[in-house]
Amino acid sequence: MHMNFCSILFSLFCFFHSAIAADTNNLPATLDTQVILVDDIITHTEDFHGLRAKPEAPRNWISPVDYVGGTYHIQYEVMEKANAIPLQIDFCIGKNDAADVNHRRSIRTQSIITTGIYEVNGRIETDWDLRGNAKEWDWSNAFAGGLWTDGIPSTITPPPYPIKVHVTVTIVAKGATYNANGQFGPLDVRHIIILKPIAEALSKGLIGPALAAVLKEDERLKELQRRTNLKTEPLTVADPSTSGSSTKIINPSDFDPARLDEINYVIDGLCQYAESRRNELRTIKDASPEFAVDMLIKLGRQYQPTSLGDDLLAEAKRWNDEPAVKSARESRLLYESIAHRAGHLQDRQANFSEVATANRYADDLKFLLLSARKLKTDYPDSNAYRATLALFKTLAIPPEWLDRELAR
Repeated sequence: MHMNFCSILFSLFCFFHSAIAADTNNLPATLDTQVILVDDIITHTEDFHGLRAKPEAPRNWISPVDYVGGTYHIQYEVMEKANAIPLQIDFCIGKNDAADVNHRRSIRTQSIITTGIYEVNGRIETDWDLRGNAKEWDWSNAFAGGLWTDGIPSTITPPPYPIKVHVTVTIVAKGATYNANGQFGPLDVRHIIILKPIAEALSKGLIGPALAAVLKEDERLKELQRRTNLKTEPLTVADPSTSGSSTKIINPSDFDPARLDEINYVIDGLCQYAESRRNELRTIKDASPEFAVDMLIKLGRQYQPTSLGDDLLAEAKRWNDEPAVKSARESRLLYESIAHRAGHLQDRQANFSEVATANRYADDLKFLLLSARKLKTDYPDSNAYRATLALFKTLAIPPEWLDRELAR
């Protein structure tokens, strides 16, 4: 009996649960109605950074599929950020190689201060504003000059770089519905033709229940395959189309190799997606431990109720118990309190002539200095301490005095 690597892995990892009831309504979009234009991990060391379009991404957004009348969905997963200086990011498409001539850019992200996921969604034709000298846009050759992101810092001193970002850009055709969960690594939901209930579950982001169901079906079909090879008697199995305890008789001749191939495709894809995502988080854990833990917890919860989900959550717990992660959480909380009081400090600077305001300003400044000294003493190598120093440079405080006070 053939067993691929991921089938073996999941036979060790996953519990078997009842199959998802069939529902063929609202099937995922066809292959051409939703396209991933960009899926790239980049590190901004300056404002401009080029992006690689997916090889299969269409350049003609008018025909045979109308994307111009559709929507765009941009996700910036900020994996690492040098400091807390706010930054906005534009996603741009160009008509030539010059970044400042003949291009369009999407609406900007919200202000990016720390790691996390930031999203921009809208309509392609109306939300992307024309920049440069071009008066018209030839959507039949949508990005002839390439693709890039452009960082827009709120201040140039100090710079907000480096910032490591996972950029995903999806375009959806006119009249089609955006499926945010259409692809899981090598697994594309739109390629699931036979297992429609599984495709429906995955399109809703129900990875764990879908995986449990497909593993149950894999077990059933492997047994059918064995009985077919042995030309043995019919098999009595649970009926996955009902929610009760009904059973039905399956003859060995009912075995469908194509169905088994699709099951292997789903299992392999979900396996590789989980492992590639876990390995990616491992690579950034040293630089951004708290963010890596939070993302691994999210991944583990996505894969429940399987034991692969339990395994991911168990690893996240081990990471969370590491001193570096605890320090990152504690220092972040301290930094958040500093940033909050720094906002009050800036508000009071506008009315510094009032005695009461001046007194509160002094209290705020004292709190900031004491908190910064604690960060310097307890967490000198933390992102929070570096962010605090960057934040202080944006305040109207003489740097020589600030250096002297922090050195006490």
